[in-house]
Amino acid sequence: MKTYLPLFICLSLKLTSQNLVPNSSFELFTKLPVKEDNSITRAKDWIPPKFGSDYYHESAVKAVGAPKNHFGKQQPHTGQAYAGICTRTKFLEYLEVKLIEPLKKNQEYLVELYVSKAERSIGSVKEFGILFSSKKIWGVTTRGIAIKPQIIFSNPSGYKNKKEWVKLSATYRATGNEVILTFGHFNYDPSDDKRKIIGHYYVDDITVTPINKKV
Repeated sequence: MKTYLPLFICLSLKLTSQNLVPNSSFELFTKLPVKEDNSITRAKDWIPPKFGSDYYHESAVKAVGAPKNHFGKQQPHTGQAYAGICTRTKFLEYLEVKLIEPLKKNQEYLVELYVSKAERSIGSVKEFGILFSSKKIWGVTTRGIAIKPQIIFSNPSGYKNKKEWVKLSATYRATGNEVILTFGHFNYDPSDDKRKIIGHYYVDDITVTPINKKV
């Protein structure tokens, strides 16, 4: 005799995983970006470790709008907004956010986001990373964060797609109490040559979701 789980139970199992990144698609803002100031700090919950990091919204003026802005043209992956980071020689920007709750020791998490290279970029980076930490990273110099992140997204040919959003996805097993997520290009490798890069990347839909173990 076959038995079946009631529909409401099946649905509840699928909905137990919560995205731990607040304002993950940058829709919420304290102030709309303006030409004179489109810092990511205008998006609710997000900060840059020190420098710039940009915020674009469909309701903003053209220079800092979406899909069109001073770096190019790209529709938001979802919603009406996205973020942006510069990846230049001696000038690296990051996105940083405090998670809704600390990560749990030995719990696995699915970490995903989308990036798109801005049209007015010269050269490409071959690597992005996500660093989880227990406290905020602050006071970063223009040369970037010289720490190897726990998650590394690598493309030997470089992230060059200017037309479409590229999905980055990885799993991460937490050591416990990580509550800060920092995304960008990390400057931990002295052999990484960025002399010919004058780049800007759009970023959208950053999510960190617990992976429920099968029983």
